[in-house]
Amino acid sequence: MSQRQRRVLEAALLILAAVAVFWPAGTLFYRRYLAAIYIGGAVGLGELVARYRDAPERALTTTPAILYILINAAASGFAMYVVWHFDIMKGQTGERLIVMQILLAGFGAMAFFRTSVFTFRQGDQDIGIGPIAFLQVMLKATDRAVDRLRANERARQISVVMNGVSFTRAKVALPTFAMALMQNVPSDEQKSVADEVNGLDANTTLDDDTKAKNLGLKLMNIIGIDVLGTAIQQLFDQIQKTGSIVIDPLSATVKVGESTELTATCKAGDADKTSLSGRTVTWSSDQATIAEVAPNGIITGKALGKTIIRATNEGVEKHVSVEVTT
Repeated sequence: MSQRQRRVLEAALLILAAVAVFWPAGTLFYRRYLAAIYIGGAVGLGELVARYRDAPERALTTTPAILYILINAAASGFAMYVVWHFDIMKGQTGERLIVMQILLAGFGAMAFFRTSVFTFRQGDQDIGIGPIAFLQVMLKATDRAVDRLRANERARQISVVMNGVSFTRAKVALPTFAMALMQNVPSDEQKSVADEVNGLDANTTLDDDTKAKNLGLKLMNIIGIDVLGTAIQQLFDQIQKTGSIVIDPLSATVKVGESTELTATCKAGDADKTSLSGRTVTWSSDQATIAEVAPNGIITGKALGKTIIRATNEGVEKHVSVEVTT
């Protein structure tokens, strides 16, 4: 939907709201219709907002979403006609009659549209047969439209906000802190996130960057991009990934039977190559029979020759050449 179309829709809604509020008392009959229609539209609007919590305003600007709201509103308007025409609220008079008619039409139509005559199970999904089937079709169409609208934007947002984040370091700290920032995330949703993170952690086919982006998307669906960005900013020193490793010295010579020490410093991937504290590298020797290396970087010469000593951290590696002499 274009910006002009959105403005026209917003103007139309404002006009309807003004009509509903300021319509002359002599036309109270029509105000009942408007009140029922607004209830129906509000119910549909609430459903869409609940489905797309990370950016509900984006969902409401798609054509299927607008149609979904209008269908709910029209159903309540038709229900108002039925209630009035068949004098369903017998025994009620005055303002009480008006209020009861509006509530019955507004919410009754919504209840009817969400009923199913019977359900059958297909695979792992229950499918309702009845009025609800029509709304389900509209919701699926809205889902597809919102997905197409939001996919590119979500990809850009998550690439920016998760840039430099290590999944290995963030998989526990980030979800825990993000959920703590929110006060009303249900426990079942928190458990669902934990299960999905565990699934990502167990996946051996995805690299760390891809896992980090998927982690960000799962959290963004619940807490939104702004809260996610704040959480990452607060934890960034702890969860940023190692960009490079610097080994000192750049090469080493050690005699057979003697030892020397290498030190490794993990650096961030930023332009300043900021040193990262609290990072432990894993040392290894290509030929331990020539020179072996301990977990603390101490090299011991074993036999004459040359070998490569490697330091790795979170998939990043640096190596130096070591010569063993007499």
